[in-house]
Amino acid sequence: MRLVVSSCLLAAPFFSSLLQFSVATVVLNSISASFADLPAKFDGSATKNGICGALYVADPLDGCSPLRHAAASNWTEQRTKFALIIRGECSFEDKLLNAQNSGFQAVIVYDNIENEDLVVMKVNPQDITVDAVFVSHVAGEILKKYSRGREGECCLYPPSKGSAWTVLAISFFSLLLIVTFLLLAFFAPRHWTQWRGRHNRTMRVDAKLVHALPCFTFSDSVQQKAGETCAICLEDYRFGENLRLLPCQHAFHLSCIDSWLTKWGTSCPVCKHDIRTETMSSEVHKRECPRTDTSPGLHRSDVPNDIEWCHMSGFFIFNLFGKDPIESMSSPKAEEVVTVDVRQAKSLIESGYQYLDVRTQEEFERGHCSAPKIVNIPYMLNTPQGRVKNQDFLNQVSSLLNPADDILVGCQSGGRSLNATTELVAAGFKKVRNMGGGYSAWVNHNFPINKEQQSAN
Repeated sequence: MRLVVSSCLLAAPFFSSLLQFSVATVVLNSISASFADLPAKFDGSATKNGICGALYVADPLDGCSPLRHAAASNWTEQRTKFALIIRGECSFEDKLLNAQNSGFQAVIVYDNIENEDLVVMKVNPQDITVDAVFVSHVAGEILKKYSRGREGECCLYPPSKGSAWTVLAISFFSLLLIVTFLLLAFFAPRHWTQWRGRHNRTMRVDAKLVHALPCFTFSDSVQQKAGETCAICLEDYRFGENLRLLPCQHAFHLSCIDSWLTKWGTSCPVCKHDIRTETMSSEVHKRECPRTDTSPGLHRSDVPNDIEWCHMSGFFIFNLFGKDPIESMSSPKAEEVVTVDVRQAKSLIESGYQYLDVRTQEEFERGHCSAPKIVNIPYMLNTPQGRVKNQDFLNQVSSLLNPADDILVGCQSGGRSLNATTELVAAGFKKVRNMGGGYSAWVNHNFPINKEQQSAN
């Protein structure tokens, strides 16, 4: 049940526990207060819409004898009268009967001790018709202090039947939401870690499969024909270094490509050829990679017969891995580079693309792709200290070509051209394509070539 005493002035609520049976609000002059209460346990109760009237302090205050009120002689007024009575000295039933017999229609009993716990007034409802509620000691003292009879209005309202259930439902769903959030915070990182682990496994090649790829030794006999760098680390090949040959015929340092395939992806860093599409089966003995003289970028038929597959007996590879396009490690801009195969490159050259050969001048003079529009600007330069990057590469290209030109970039086997294309794209050349496989792939397809001069040998 809810008790309300109100006026048209400001209200300043004092809120109590949400799960109390009801609240009482006192508004008198400029004071407003809200209190929790419990209704008396008997049939007499406030109407469904509540009752309002004037609040009077009982005389005597304990209500244990007939009330002597100053307005007792003027009970002709039609307003409902509330009696404020303190607990103690007699039973609740005596207090209510005395107030009822004195002409009051509602009774507010407040505790005589400072105790926050409210009690239910159990009385015999046979002769009691007044509405009655019990409030705390603090609430009663405030009501007593600001009670002015007809100067204020006291209203007694029944409790809202659904309010407690509403609060309970809100509390339940709030608790459920918090628990759900905590569970997500606990399990989501674990699930994410497990998912990433499974996903990463599909992005890598098993070390046993990598070791099944052929490997050879870079030697002096192929120095003039190779003249190439590792597309992963950009270091020149040195005599005696072990190289590994991928199914697309691109070769790399053994350590570089093994690390790439086992940690980063399943595709060739140069042409993006996915080794997962290869089907390999072999019955060979376990042995270390042989040292055989050949060069990177050669067709498999050009590799000497004594090259062996580093293979496990009876091991089969057939589309064992999930799909995962691999981006180039050489530059953060590599994902913007468009690489085309040698057949598409030939069509682009015939359609009017400017061919930019980024090999050294010596390599270019020994032979180059036959193209109507061709220019040679080395990306790497040969120096006494070894091969170094051409620091004026972009300036030299900009002096001959425009950013809006259709440009096809090529090198010996696709490593330097990939890096050169990446730099050109970053510099604003938007219509640039990289020829995967380079000049070696062009020659392997028996496409026309031109030679500026014959080699000394």
